[in-house]
Amino acid sequence: MTNYNPVTEEVLEELRKAVGAEHVKNDAETLERYKTDEEPDAHYHHLPEVVVAPGSTEEVAAVMKIANKYLVPVTPRSAGTSVSCGAIPVFGGIVLLMERMNKIIKLDADAMYMEVEAGALTSDIQAKANEAGLLYAGDPCSADSCMIGGHFTGSLVRHVIESIAFHAGICLHMQVLAGRDPHHIAEAEFK
Repeated sequence: MTNYNPVTEEVLEELRKAVGAEHVKNDAETLERYKTDEEPDAHYHHLPEVVVAPGSTEEVAAVMKIANKYLVPVTPRSAGTSVSCGAIPVFGGIVLLMERMNKIIKLDADAMYMEVEAGALTSDIQAKANEAGLLYAGDPCSADSCMIGGHFTGSLVRHVIESIAFHAGICLHMQVLAGRDPHHIAEAEFK
């Protein structure tokens, strides 16, 4: 098992430089808010040491580079609306919040696919598909508040989802930061 290091002032300073000080929070109220997803059992709750909200793939890569440099754990988080404990920072460290990466980048109605960032709301994706006469069938009860990245983190807990392309409700392409090298961005095509 890996022994992680705590988030130090040096780590915080590098994070602030990477994503902007306003997107790096370590006050008690913020840490309390991000200690869990919707899991009601406090036994599973763990406080992060810092919450970081990157706004681009490059900023995510910078955060991951800092985390790897200092051996600080990272827990990716979309909206935290599930009860799967996938957004709980079990080892403390950094909660990597996807809410700023909320764009619908492209909708190609003819090819029936959509490219979105991990923080895009499911309800926005559904509405955009509907405008084009299409249907995105993923319909959790929390569609108005859940983010699309959360749909995939169950099987990709160790990766950070950057962009996702859908075709008829099926994931066709995904870009993730993978492995120990924070500059290695893996892409997967699904046929």
